[in-house]
Amino acid sequence: MFDPGERLSKLVQMRASTDIRLGTGWIFSAIASYVLWTTLAALFLTGLLQRIPSFTIPVILGSIFFDATTLLSLLGICASTGLAYLVFRVVDRQNKHALRIREIFSESLRRIESETRPGQLNVLLPLNSAEQDFSALLQNTHERSAILWAMLVLIPYLGWLFLIITLYHLSEESNVHERMERLLLEDLDRILGATGSQRIPVETHYLPSRSSTGFLLASLFTIGIGSIFWLYEMISSPNRHFGYHSDFEPNLLAAFARSQVARSGT
Repeated sequence: MFDPGERLSKLVQMRASTDIRLGTGWIFSAIASYVLWTTLAALFLTGLLQRIPSFTIPVILGSIFFDATTLLSLLGICASTGLAYLVFRVVDRQNKHALRIREIFSESLRRIESETRPGQLNVLLPLNSAEQDFSALLQNTHERSAILWAMLVLIPYLGWLFLIITLYHLSEESNVHERMERLLLEDLDRILGATGSQRIPVETHYLPSRSSTGFLLASLFTIGIGSIFWLYEMISSPNRHFGYHSDFEPNLLAAFARSQVARSGT
C-alpha cells in the first residue's frame, strides 16, 4: 500500500530541482540585447548607419561581406538568445515551484482530513479555512508556457514588449502565490497546534515587495530600461522565498512523521 508520507517526502526532496537559484550574471544578456538593438535603431534614425564602413572576413572559399546592419543584427540576435533562455528559466522555475507547492498542500490537507475525527472542531475549523485558501490558490495560479514566452522575447524590438508582459504576469502571480501560501501555512500551523504536533515557522510579517504596476510604468516610461531592473528582481527575489521553504518544509514533514508515530503508539 502506498504510504502518503512517502509521497510528501518525495515532494519535499524535489525542492532541489524546482527551487533553483539562477545566476544574476545572466542579466548581462538583457543589457547587451537592449544596447545593441537600441544602437542599431539610433544609427538608422540618425542616418549614421550608412556612414559606417563595411568589412569582409576571409574564409576558405572566399570572403563574407559584413556591413554595420548585419553585424549589429547578428550580435543583437545572439544577445537576445541569451535573454530568451533567461526568460525560459525564470518562467519554468516559477511553474515548477508553484506546481510542487500545490501538491504539497494538497497532500497535507488530504492527510489531515483523513486523520481528523468528526467531533474535532478545533481541527475542522482551521481545516475548512485551509481548504478555502487552497481553492483560492488554485484559481489564482496559472501555468505559463516558458517556451512560448522565450520565443516571443526573441523578436527584435517587439520582444521587449513581450518581456514586459511576461514580467507583469510573473510578478502578479508570484505576489498572489506568496500571499495565499502564507494564509495556508497559518492554517496548517493552527491545525498542527490543535493536534499537539510540532508547529511550523510562519513568516507573519513577510509581504511581497514587488510592485507590478510600478515596474510596469517604469518600464514603459524608460522605453524598456526599467524592465532590466524588473527582470533582475524576478531572478534574485525568489531566493529568499526558496530559503523560507527550506526551513518550513522539513518541519512540516517532521510534524506529520511524529503524528504518525504517536498514532501508531496509541
